[in-house]
Amino acid sequence: MMEARGMRGTFYVISGYLGHPGYLTAAQARSLEAAGHEIGGHTVGHRHLPTLSLDEARREICNDRATLMSYGLHPQSFAYPYGEASAELERLVEQCGYDSGRIVGPIAEVGRPAAETIPPVDPMATRTPRAVEISTSLQQIQDWVTAAEASEGWLQLVFHDLCEDGASCGRFSTPVSQFGALLDWLVERAGRGTVVKLEREVIGVDLRSQSFSLVSNPVMDPSLEGSEEVPECWQRAGFGTNTFSWTKTDDAHSGGSAQQVVITDYTSGARHLVPTLSTYAPPGLPGHRYEVSAWYKSSAAPRWTVYYRDRDGLWTSWAQGARLPASASWTQASFTTPPLPSAATAISFGLSLVSTGSLTVDDFSLLDRGAP
Repeated sequence: MMEARGMRGTFYVISGYLGHPGYLTAAQARSLEAAGHEIGGHTVGHRHLPTLSLDEARREICNDRATLMSYGLHPQSFAYPYGEASAELERLVEQCGYDSGRIVGPIAEVGRPAAETIPPVDPMATRTPRAVEISTSLQQIQDWVTAAEASEGWLQLVFHDLCEDGASCGRFSTPVSQFGALLDWLVERAGRGTVVKLEREVIGVDLRSQSFSLVSNPVMDPSLEGSEEVPECWQRAGFGTNTFSWTKTDDAHSGGSAQQVVITDYTSGARHLVPTLSTYAPPGLPGHRYEVSAWYKSSAAPRWTVYYRDRDGLWTSWAQGARLPASASWTQASFTTPPLPSAATAISFGLSLVSTGSLTVDDFSLLDRGAP
């Protein structure tokens, strides 16, 4: 609809959702960017950043940008989930290499400015009207625009979903006909000097892959401290013919929790805890070797299992370590992978139990050892 009217938009993408049912694929995101649209970052898993520790927030922001870049995209603009930021979060967004960060509000409210300034007062917290909802009329959006015209400023319109006319639409939806009518109206405003631009065009930066330093340990919730039975960023995985049970235990190496698996009958396969083979897997660079590490206790001999994800979102079981000794006390184990294949965009790993016995794991880390 935008391209038919000579317009392009900025799409803020949750990198961990790419390829999930109902969401963009990485290939579709690349096609959007190739057509002149902008792909911005929106965190790995759309978690509420102010509720996270700064380390976890950094992982959400930096891992998100690194993942989008691994798909061949060029994210330069960032949008805070739920539109909320803080001075600390703004610093993280800048440190992760973004040129701008977008909050929601308080533009166009009573007693507030009608538009953001150009350049913005704070590039890491650019302001908008409230997000467009199903109850927001076309006239309301037009009033925002005409008020911004009078102040000669910048107006970012925040849309979440488009829905077909007559369908049951969610709160943050806009009917297709209303969106089309708005675009037609904006075409007419061009003669008055009102134009549609990308976020990065207003900020004033060229398309590039700005360098940044990834966090020292990009593994989400490495100490398994999530309040859920299975931490949000992890999954209990495995394969083969075996009888097993998982437990969240307070017998932890550090913090308050760890994860334990027990296999009581074994014919084949393995059981392991790994960063989710979807949303929260750490990004990886082709050709780089990675050192994976964790602490464990076990009554049997575990081994490392490593997976990688390709640009199409497919996961491959890739590398395995040698058997490690059983240990009744907490022991740290590490394994350095071969260079990641050229198609790799992310990495996931875990200590695997490959026989009857028990295995308790905690405190994971991932270090980029560079290209050989």
